[in-house]
Amino acid sequence: MRISGGIAAAVFACGGLSTTGAAANGRYPASTQVVFSADPDLIVVRATYGLLISRDSGATWRWVCESALGVPSVSVEDPSVALTANDALFVGLAEGLEVSRDSAGGAHALGCSFACAAGPLAGVSVADLAAVPPRTVLALSSTYVWGDAGNASLDTRIWETDDDGAHWTQRGGAFDPAVSVTTLDVAPSDPERLYVSGTRGFGAVRTASLFVSTDGGESWTERPMPFDGANEVSAFIGAVDPHNADRVYVRSSGVSRLFVTSDAGRSFQVPLAFTGPMLGFAIAADGSRVYAGSPEDGLLVAARGDADGGLAFHQASSIHVQCLASRGSELWACSDEASGFSVGVSVDDGARFAPRLLSGDLPSPVACAPDPRGPFACGASANASQCGGNAFDAVCTTLAGCRQDAGASDGSGAPGLTADASAQAVRARLASCGCSVAAGDSSTEVGAACTLAALAVRRRRRRIFD
Repeated sequence: MRISGGIAAAVFACGGLSTTGAAANGRYPASTQVVFSADPDLIVVRATYGLLISRDSGATWRWVCESALGVPSVSVEDPSVALTANDALFVGLAEGLEVSRDSAGGAHALGCSFACAAGPLAGVSVADLAAVPPRTVLALSSTYVWGDAGNASLDTRIWETDDDGAHWTQRGGAFDPAVSVTTLDVAPSDPERLYVSGTRGFGAVRTASLFVSTDGGESWTERPMPFDGANEVSAFIGAVDPHNADRVYVRSSGVSRLFVTSDAGRSFQVPLAFTGPMLGFAIAADGSRVYAGSPEDGLLVAARGDADGGLAFHQASSIHVQCLASRGSELWACSDEASGFSVGVSVDDGARFAPRLLSGDLPSPVACAPDPRGPFACGASANASQCGGNAFDAVCTTLAGCRQDAGASDGSGAPGLTADASAQAVRARLASCGCSVAAGDSSTEVGAACTLAALAVRRRRRRIFD
Protein backbone atom coordinates (compact mmCIF):
# COMPACT_ATOMS: atom_id res chain seq x y z
CA MET A 1 0.00 0.00 0.00
CA ARG A 2 1.43 3.33 -1.03
CA ILE A 3 1.72 5.91 1.74
CA SER A 4 3.21 9.37 1.37
CA GLY A 5 3.87 12.56 3.27
CA GLY A 6 4.23 12.77 7.03
CA ILE A 7 2.47 9.44 7.51
CA ALA A 8 5.40 7.54 6.02
CA ALA A 9 7.81 9.16 8.46
CA ALA A 10 5.55 8.82 11.48
CA VAL A 11 4.72 5.17 10.97
CA PHE A 12 8.17 4.20 12.26
CA ALA A 13 7.28 5.29 15.74
CA CYS A 14 3.88 3.67 16.10
CA GLY A 15 3.39 0.22 14.68
CA GLY A 16 0.10 -0.98 16.14
CA LEU A 17 1.57 -3.56 18.48
CA SER A 18 -0.01 -6.95 18.83
CA THR A 19 1.33 -9.65 21.10
CA THR A 20 -1.42 -12.16 20.49
CA GLY A 21 -1.84 -14.87 17.92
CA ALA A 22 0.51 -17.27 16.19
CA ALA A 23 1.34 -17.45 12.54
CA ALA A 24 0.54 -20.21 10.15
CA ASN A 25 2.57 -23.30 11.10
CA GLY A 26 2.93 -21.94 14.64
CA ARG A 27 5.28 -19.11 13.66
CA TYR A 28 4.76 -15.42 14.22
CA PRO A 29 3.62 -13.67 11.01
CA ALA A 30 6.60 -12.26 9.13
CA SER A 31 7.80 -11.35 5.67
CA THR A 32 11.14 -12.97 4.87
CA GLN A 33 12.09 -12.30 1.23
CA VAL A 34 11.43 -9.75 -1.52
CA VAL A 35 11.85 -10.89 -5.15
CA PHE A 36 11.82 -8.58 -8.18
CA SER A 37 10.98 -9.21 -11.82
CA ALA A 38 12.22 -7.54 -15.00
CA ASP A 39 8.75 -5.99 -14.94
CA PRO A 40 9.22 -3.10 -12.48
CA ASP A 41 5.63 -3.39 -11.31
CA LEU A 42 5.81 -7.07 -10.35
CA ILE A 43 7.08 -7.89 -6.85
CA VAL A 44 6.72 -11.15 -4.90
CA VAL A 45 7.15 -11.29 -1.13
CA ARG A 46 7.64 -14.55 0.74
CA ALA A 47 5.97 -14.64 4.14
CA THR A 48 5.53 -17.20 6.88
CA TYR A 49 1.91 -17.59 5.75
CA GLY A 50 2.38 -17.86 1.94
CA LEU A 51 3.29 -15.53 -0.93
CA LEU A 52 2.23 -11.92 -1.50
CA ILE A 53 2.12 -10.73 -5.12
CA SER A 54 1.93 -7.13 -6.32
CA ARG A 55 1.53 -5.99 -9.91
CA ASP A 56 1.69 -2.26 -9.13
CA SER A 57 5.05 -1.98 -7.33
CA GLY A 58 3.57 -2.60 -3.89
CA ALA A 59 0.49 -0.36 -4.01
CA THR A 60 -1.78 -3.43 -3.73
CA TRP A 61 -1.08 -7.08 -3.00
CA ARG A 62 -2.67 -10.50 -3.50
CA TRP A 63 -2.20 -13.49 -1.22
CA VAL A 64 -1.33 -17.08 -2.20
CA CYS A 65 -1.87 -19.35 0.80
CA GLU A 66 0.52 -22.09 1.87
CA SER A 67 -1.92 -24.88 1.08
CA ALA A 68 -2.02 -23.74 -2.57
CA LEU A 69 1.78 -24.06 -2.59
CA GLY A 70 1.65 -27.54 -1.08
CA VAL A 71 3.36 -26.49 2.15
CA PRO A 72 2.31 -28.97 4.88
CA SER A 73 0.41 -27.51 7.81
CA VAL A 74 3.12 -28.65 10.25
CA SER A 75 6.01 -27.32 8.16
CA VAL A 76 8.18 -24.36 9.17
CA GLU A 77 9.99 -24.08 5.85
CA ASP A 78 10.37 -20.89 3.88
CA PRO A 79 10.42 -21.87 0.20
CA SER A 80 12.97 -20.58 -2.29
CA VAL A 81 11.42 -18.13 -4.78
CA ALA A 82 12.57 -16.89 -8.21
CA LEU A 83 11.06 -14.95 -11.14
CA THR A 84 11.97 -14.79 -14.83
CA ALA A 85 11.49 -11.96 -17.31
CA ASN A 86 8.38 -13.74 -18.59
CA ASP A 87 6.89 -13.61 -15.07
CA ALA A 88 7.27 -17.33 -14.49
CA LEU A 89 7.17 -17.79 -10.71
CA PHE A 90 9.31 -20.63 -9.29
CA VAL A 91 8.93 -22.06 -5.80
CA GLY A 92 11.34 -24.63 -4.36
CA LEU A 93 10.14 -26.79 -1.47
CA ALA A 94 11.25 -29.82 0.49
CA GLU A 95 8.51 -31.67 -1.42
CA GLY A 96 9.54 -30.59 -4.93
CA LEU A 97 10.00 -27.82 -7.47
CA GLU A 98 7.00 -25.97 -8.91
CA VAL A 99 6.32 -23.12 -11.33
CA SER A 100 3.38 -20.85 -12.08
CA ARG A 101 3.25 -19.47 -15.61
CA ASP A 102 -0.08 -17.62 -15.26
CA SER A 103 0.21 -14.27 -17.03
CA ALA A 104 -1.37 -10.97 -16.08
CA GLY A 105 -3.37 -10.90 -19.30
CA GLY A 106 -4.54 -14.48 -19.15
CA ALA A 107 -7.54 -16.15 -17.58
CA HIS A 108 -5.81 -16.40 -14.21
CA ALA A 109 -3.61 -14.18 -12.09
CA LEU A 110 0.00 -15.09 -11.40
CA GLY A 111 0.13 -17.67 -8.61
CA CYS A 112 -3.29 -19.20 -9.26
CA SER A 113 -1.91 -22.54 -10.35
CA PHE A 114 1.47 -24.25 -10.03
CA ALA A 115 2.82 -27.25 -11.91
CA CYS A 116 5.00 -29.67 -9.94
CA ALA A 117 8.15 -30.68 -11.80
CA ALA A 118 8.18 -34.31 -12.90
CA GLY A 119 10.90 -36.60 -14.26
CA PRO A 120 14.28 -36.46 -12.49
CA LEU A 121 13.10 -33.51 -10.36
CA ALA A 122 10.03 -35.32 -9.00
CA GLY A 123 10.13 -35.30 -5.21
CA VAL A 124 13.53 -33.61 -4.92
CA SER A 125 14.14 -31.24 -2.04
CA VAL A 126 15.10 -27.78 -3.30
CA ALA A 127 17.63 -25.93 -1.16
CA ASP A 128 17.82 -22.76 -3.26
CA LEU A 129 16.94 -21.11 -6.58
CA ALA A 130 18.96 -18.57 -8.59
CA ALA A 131 17.52 -16.56 -11.48
CA VAL A 132 19.78 -15.63 -14.41
CA PRO A 133 18.05 -13.05 -16.63
CA PRO A 134 16.15 -13.21 -18.80
CA ARG A 135 14.66 -16.75 -18.58
CA THR A 136 17.21 -19.04 -16.96
CA VAL A 137 16.72 -20.42 -13.45
CA LEU A 138 19.13 -22.69 -11.58
CA ALA A 139 17.86 -25.02 -8.87
CA LEU A 140 20.04 -26.49 -6.13
CA SER A 141 18.49 -29.78 -5.01
CA SER A 142 19.62 -31.73 -1.97
CA THR A 143 17.69 -34.85 -1.04
CA TYR A 144 18.36 -37.55 1.53
CA VAL A 145 18.84 -41.01 0.03
CA TRP A 146 18.43 -43.98 2.34
CA GLY A 147 20.61 -47.06 1.96
CA ASP A 148 19.72 -50.69 2.65
CA ALA A 149 21.37 -50.53 6.06
CA GLY A 150 19.28 -47.55 7.07
CA ASN A 151 22.10 -45.08 6.55
CA ALA A 152 21.41 -41.82 4.73
CA SER A 153 23.44 -39.60 2.45
CA LEU A 154 22.72 -36.40 0.55
CA ASP A 155 22.19 -36.38 -3.18
CA THR A 156 22.94 -32.79 -4.24
CA ARG A 157 22.73 -31.55 -7.83
CA ILE A 158 22.25 -28.37 -9.86
CA TRP A 159 19.51 -28.16 -12.49
CA GLU A 160 18.90 -25.57 -15.19
CA THR A 161 15.93 -24.36 -17.22
CA ASP A 162 16.11 -21.71 -19.92
CA ASP A 163 12.45 -21.89 -20.97
CA ASP A 164 10.59 -20.84 -17.81
CA GLY A 165 10.58 -24.32 -16.31
CA ALA A 166 9.20 -26.28 -19.28
CA HIS A 167 12.39 -28.41 -19.45
CA TRP A 168 15.25 -29.06 -17.03
CA THR A 169 18.78 -30.37 -17.53
CA GLN A 170 21.44 -31.24 -14.97
CA ARG A 171 24.58 -29.11 -14.74
CA GLY A 172 27.67 -31.13 -13.89
CA GLY A 173 27.67 -34.10 -11.54
CA ALA A 174 26.54 -34.69 -7.98
CA PHE A 175 28.17 -32.89 -5.05
CA ASP A 176 30.11 -34.60 -2.29
CA PRO A 177 27.34 -36.33 -0.25
CA ALA A 178 29.03 -35.25 3.00
CA VAL A 179 28.30 -31.57 2.27
CA SER A 180 25.07 -30.00 3.53
CA VAL A 181 24.43 -27.19 1.02
CA THR A 182 22.50 -24.02 1.81
CA THR A 183 22.61 -21.43 -1.02
CA LEU A 184 23.43 -21.06 -4.72
CA ASP A 185 24.38 -17.83 -6.50
CA VAL A 186 25.52 -16.78 -9.97
CA ALA A 187 27.89 -13.89 -10.61
CA PRO A 188 25.93 -11.18 -12.49
CA SER A 189 29.04 -10.26 -14.49
CA ASP A 190 29.89 -13.87 -15.45
CA PRO A 191 27.08 -16.44 -15.75
CA GLU A 192 29.66 -19.26 -15.81
CA ARG A 193 30.83 -18.34 -12.29
CA LEU A 194 28.71 -20.18 -9.74
CA TYR A 195 28.99 -20.26 -5.95
CA VAL A 196 27.48 -22.73 -3.45
CA SER A 197 27.74 -22.49 0.33
CA GLY A 198 27.69 -25.52 2.59
CA THR A 199 28.91 -27.17 5.78
CA ARG A 200 30.53 -30.43 6.82
CA GLY A 201 30.15 -32.23 10.13
CA PHE A 202 28.14 -31.36 13.20
CA GLY A 203 28.42 -29.39 16.43
CA ALA A 204 31.69 -27.80 17.45
CA VAL A 205 33.64 -29.62 14.71
CA ARG A 206 31.36 -28.31 11.94
CA THR A 207 33.20 -26.51 9.12
CA ALA A 208 31.91 -24.26 6.34
CA SER A 209 33.09 -23.76 2.78
CA LEU A 210 32.41 -21.70 -0.30
CA PHE A 211 32.38 -23.87 -3.42
CA VAL A 212 33.45 -22.13 -6.63
CA SER A 213 32.83 -23.10 -10.26
CA THR A 214 34.24 -21.18 -13.22
CA ASP A 215 32.69 -23.45 -15.87
CA GLY A 216 28.99 -23.25 -15.17
CA GLY A 217 28.92 -26.03 -12.57
CA GLU A 218 30.85 -28.71 -14.45
CA SER A 219 33.63 -28.68 -11.85
CA TRP A 220 34.04 -27.21 -8.36
CA THR A 221 36.78 -25.99 -6.06
CA GLU A 222 36.19 -26.00 -2.30
CA ARG A 223 37.38 -22.93 -0.38
CA PRO A 224 37.20 -23.33 3.45
CA MET A 225 35.92 -20.37 5.49
CA PRO A 226 37.20 -19.16 8.92
CA PHE A 227 34.13 -20.69 10.58
CA ASP A 228 33.53 -21.17 14.31
CA GLY A 229 31.60 -24.43 14.64
CA ALA A 230 31.06 -23.88 18.35
CA ASN A 231 29.01 -20.72 17.78
CA GLU A 232 28.04 -20.68 14.09
CA VAL A 233 25.62 -23.12 12.48
CA SER A 234 25.48 -22.54 8.72
CA ALA A 235 26.84 -20.29 5.98
CA PHE A 236 24.68 -18.47 3.40
CA ILE A 237 25.70 -16.45 0.37
CA GLY A 238 24.34 -12.93 0.67
CA ALA A 239 25.36 -11.67 -2.78
CA VAL A 240 28.02 -11.66 -5.48
CA ASP A 241 29.29 -8.22 -6.45
CA PRO A 242 27.45 -7.10 -9.62
CA HIS A 243 30.69 -6.11 -11.38
CA ASN A 244 33.37 -8.28 -9.75
CA ALA A 245 32.80 -12.04 -9.98
CA ASP A 246 35.55 -12.67 -7.38
CA ARG A 247 33.89 -10.62 -4.65
CA VAL A 248 31.34 -12.55 -2.58
CA TYR A 249 29.49 -11.74 0.65
CA VAL A 250 28.63 -14.65 2.97
CA ARG A 251 26.97 -14.61 6.36
CA SER A 252 26.78 -17.19 9.12
CA SER A 253 23.84 -18.17 11.27
CA GLY A 254 23.95 -18.76 14.99
CA VAL A 255 26.28 -16.03 16.23
CA SER A 256 26.07 -14.20 12.91
CA ARG A 257 29.09 -12.72 11.17
CA LEU A 258 29.58 -11.25 7.70
CA PHE A 259 32.43 -12.72 5.63
CA VAL A 260 33.79 -11.02 2.51
CA THR A 261 36.13 -12.48 -0.08
CA SER A 262 37.64 -10.47 -2.93
CA ASP A 263 39.51 -13.43 -4.47
CA ALA A 264 36.77 -16.04 -4.95
CA GLY A 265 37.21 -17.61 -1.53
CA ARG A 266 41.00 -17.87 -1.30
CA SER A 267 40.88 -15.47 1.66
CA PHE A 268 38.16 -13.89 3.79
CA GLN A 269 37.71 -10.76 5.88
CA VAL A 270 35.14 -10.40 8.68
CA PRO A 271 34.05 -6.74 8.77
CA LEU A 272 30.91 -7.23 10.84
CA ALA A 273 29.64 -9.27 13.80
CA PHE A 274 26.03 -9.17 14.98
CA THR A 275 24.31 -9.23 18.34
CA GLY A 276 21.30 -11.02 16.88
CA PRO A 277 20.75 -13.24 13.84
CA MET A 278 21.64 -11.53 10.56
CA LEU A 279 18.47 -11.92 8.49
CA GLY A 280 19.01 -9.35 5.74
CA PHE A 281 21.70 -8.53 3.21
CA ALA A 282 21.66 -6.50 -0.02
CA ILE A 283 24.13 -4.78 -2.31
CA ALA A 284 23.55 -1.67 -4.42
CA ALA A 285 23.21 -2.13 -8.19
CA ASP A 286 26.63 -0.56 -8.76
CA GLY A 287 28.26 -2.45 -5.87
CA SER A 288 29.19 0.77 -4.09
CA ARG A 289 27.10 0.23 -0.95
CA VAL A 290 26.37 -2.80 1.19
CA TYR A 291 23.39 -3.24 3.51
CA ALA A 292 23.04 -5.75 6.35
CA GLY A 293 20.69 -6.06 9.27
CA SER A 294 19.06 -8.00 12.06
CA PRO A 295 16.07 -7.44 14.36
CA GLU A 296 18.37 -6.58 17.24
CA ASP A 297 21.06 -4.57 15.44
CA GLY A 298 18.89 -2.64 12.99
CA LEU A 299 20.00 -1.67 9.49
CA LEU A 300 23.73 -1.23 8.91
CA VAL A 301 25.20 0.41 5.79
CA ALA A 302 28.74 0.59 4.44
CA ALA A 303 30.33 2.22 1.41
CA ARG A 304 32.73 -0.18 -0.27
CA GLY A 305 36.38 0.83 -0.12
CA ASP A 306 38.50 1.18 -3.23
CA ALA A 307 41.78 -0.72 -3.31
CA ASP A 308 41.21 -3.20 -0.49
CA GLY A 309 37.40 -3.28 -0.73
CA GLY A 310 37.18 -2.55 2.99
CA LEU A 311 33.84 -1.89 4.69
CA ALA A 312 33.07 0.50 7.54
CA PHE A 313 29.47 0.02 8.70
CA HIS A 314 27.24 2.51 10.47
CA GLN A 315 23.66 2.15 11.66
CA ALA A 316 21.28 3.87 9.26
CA SER A 317 18.09 2.85 11.03
CA SER A 318 16.90 0.90 14.06
CA ILE A 319 14.19 -0.99 12.16
CA HIS A 320 13.89 -4.70 12.91
CA VAL A 321 15.40 -6.17 9.75
CA GLN A 322 13.95 -9.49 8.59
CA CYS A 323 15.04 -9.25 4.94
CA LEU A 324 16.66 -6.79 2.53
CA ALA A 325 16.64 -6.41 -1.27
CA SER A 326 17.86 -3.66 -3.59
CA ARG A 327 16.48 -2.49 -6.92
CA GLY A 328 17.99 0.49 -8.71
CA SER A 329 18.04 3.33 -6.17
CA GLU A 330 15.56 1.55 -3.88
CA LEU A 331 16.26 -0.48 -0.76
CA TRP A 332 13.40 -2.77 0.27
CA ALA A 333 13.09 -4.28 3.73
CA CYS A 334 10.94 -6.76 5.60
CA SER A 335 10.23 -5.80 9.20
CA ASP A 336 7.60 -6.10 11.93
CA GLU A 337 5.12 -4.06 13.93
CA ALA A 338 7.89 -2.41 15.96
CA SER A 339 8.95 -0.69 12.73
CA GLY A 340 5.38 -0.08 11.63
CA PHE A 341 5.47 -2.11 8.44
CA SER A 342 5.84 -5.62 7.11
CA VAL A 343 7.34 -4.49 3.78
CA GLY A 344 8.80 -1.04 3.12
CA VAL A 345 11.00 0.82 0.65
CA SER A 346 13.68 3.48 1.14
CA VAL A 347 15.28 5.83 -1.39
CA ASP A 348 17.79 7.37 1.02
CA ASP A 349 19.98 4.36 1.90
CA GLY A 350 17.68 3.18 4.67
CA ALA A 351 17.35 6.38 6.70
CA ARG A 352 13.57 6.32 6.18
CA PHE A 353 11.15 3.73 4.81
CA ALA A 354 7.77 4.23 3.20
CA PRO A 355 5.51 1.28 4.05
CA ARG A 356 4.24 -0.86 1.20
CA LEU A 357 2.51 -3.39 3.44
CA LEU A 358 1.52 -2.65 7.03
CA SER A 359 2.10 -5.11 9.83
CA GLY A 360 -1.08 -7.07 10.47
CA ASP A 361 -2.53 -6.57 6.98
CA LEU A 362 -3.54 -9.58 4.93
CA PRO A 363 -4.27 -8.79 1.28
CA SER A 364 -7.20 -10.32 -0.55
CA PRO A 365 -6.53 -13.80 -1.95
CA VAL A 366 -5.42 -13.96 -5.55
CA ALA A 367 -8.56 -14.20 -7.71
CA CYS A 368 -8.72 -17.72 -9.16
CA ALA A 369 -11.46 -19.88 -10.60
CA PRO A 370 -11.49 -23.43 -9.19
CA ASP A 371 -9.81 -25.85 -11.58
CA PRO A 372 -10.33 -29.53 -10.65
CA ARG A 373 -8.14 -30.64 -13.56
CA GLY A 374 -4.96 -29.07 -12.23
CA PRO A 375 -2.05 -28.90 -12.51
CA PHE A 376 -1.47 -28.40 -8.81
CA ALA A 377 1.54 -27.57 -6.69
CA CYS A 378 3.60 -30.42 -5.25
CA GLY A 379 1.43 -32.01 -2.55
CA ALA A 380 -1.55 -29.70 -3.21
CA SER A 381 -5.02 -30.87 -4.25
CA ALA A 382 -6.44 -27.54 -5.44
CA ASN A 383 -5.24 -24.28 -6.92
CA ALA A 384 -5.19 -20.92 -5.12
CA SER A 385 -8.99 -20.69 -5.25
CA GLN A 386 -8.84 -22.47 -1.86
CA CYS A 387 -7.20 -19.39 -0.26
CA GLY A 388 -10.49 -17.52 0.29
CA GLY A 389 -13.28 -18.07 2.79
CA ASN A 390 -12.29 -20.06 5.87
CA ALA A 391 -8.60 -20.17 4.88
CA PHE A 392 -8.46 -16.38 4.71
CA ASP A 393 -10.37 -16.00 7.99
CA ALA A 394 -8.05 -18.42 9.79
CA VAL A 395 -4.87 -16.61 8.80
CA CYS A 396 -6.51 -13.25 9.41
CA THR A 397 -7.19 -14.37 12.98
CA THR A 398 -3.51 -15.16 13.52
CA LEU A 399 -2.67 -11.67 12.31
CA ALA A 400 -4.76 -10.31 15.18
CA GLY A 401 -7.50 -8.60 13.22
CA CYS A 402 -6.26 -7.88 9.72
CA ARG A 403 -8.38 -5.93 7.26
CA GLN A 404 -9.70 -6.96 3.88
CA ASP A 405 -10.70 -3.54 2.60
CA ALA A 406 -12.70 -2.99 -0.55
CA GLY A 407 -10.83 -0.71 -2.90
CA ALA A 408 -9.15 -0.51 -6.26
CA SER A 409 -8.70 -3.63 -8.31
CA ASP A 410 -5.40 -4.68 -9.84
CA GLY A 411 -7.12 -6.22 -12.82
CA SER A 412 -7.44 -9.67 -11.30
CA GLY A 413 -11.01 -9.13 -10.19
CA ALA A 414 -10.17 -8.98 -6.48
CA PRO A 415 -10.45 -5.81 -4.38
CA GLY A 416 -7.33 -4.14 -3.08
CA LEU A 417 -6.41 -1.66 -0.39
CA THR A 418 -6.33 1.85 -1.82
CA ALA A 419 -3.79 4.50 -0.90
CA ASP A 420 -6.51 6.44 0.96
CA ALA A 421 -7.53 3.36 2.92
CA SER A 422 -3.88 2.70 3.76
CA ALA A 423 -3.42 6.27 4.98
CA GLN A 424 -6.54 6.02 7.15
CA ALA A 425 -5.25 2.76 8.61
CA VAL A 426 -1.92 4.32 9.51
CA ARG A 427 -3.60 7.37 11.07
CA ALA A 428 -5.78 5.07 13.16
CA ARG A 429 -2.73 3.18 14.40
CA LEU A 430 -0.86 6.36 15.22
CA ALA A 431 -3.86 7.73 17.12
CA SER A 432 -4.22 4.49 19.08
CA CYS A 433 -0.83 5.00 20.73
CA GLY A 434 -1.17 8.71 21.32
CA CYS A 435 0.54 10.07 18.21
CA SER A 436 -0.73 12.90 16.07
CA VAL A 437 0.09 13.08 12.37
CA ALA A 438 1.02 16.43 10.91
CA ALA A 439 0.82 17.24 7.24
CA GLY A 440 4.10 17.64 5.43
CA ASP A 441 6.67 15.67 3.54
CA SER A 442 8.26 12.42 4.68
CA SER A 443 11.38 14.15 5.99
CA THR A 444 9.57 15.47 9.06
CA GLU A 445 10.33 13.84 12.40
CA VAL A 446 6.70 13.36 13.39
CA GLY A 447 7.36 9.94 14.82
CA ALA A 448 9.92 11.09 17.37
CA ALA A 449 7.18 12.00 19.86
CA CYS A 450 5.73 8.49 20.03
CA THR A 451 7.82 5.79 21.70
CA LEU A 452 6.95 2.12 21.40
CA ALA A 453 6.70 -0.11 24.43
CA ALA A 454 9.08 -3.05 24.46
CA LEU A 455 7.70 -6.12 22.77
CA ALA A 456 6.67 -8.87 25.17
CA VAL A 457 6.85 -11.67 22.67
CA ARG A 458 10.04 -13.14 21.26
CA ARG A 459 9.55 -14.28 17.69
CA ARG A 460 10.83 -17.42 16.17
CA ARG A 461 12.70 -16.79 12.94
CA ARG A 462 14.03 -19.34 10.53
CA ARG A 463 17.71 -19.11 9.71
CA ILE A 464 17.37 -18.77 5.93
CA PHE A 465 17.29 -15.36 4.28
CA ASP A 466 17.86 -14.09 0.75
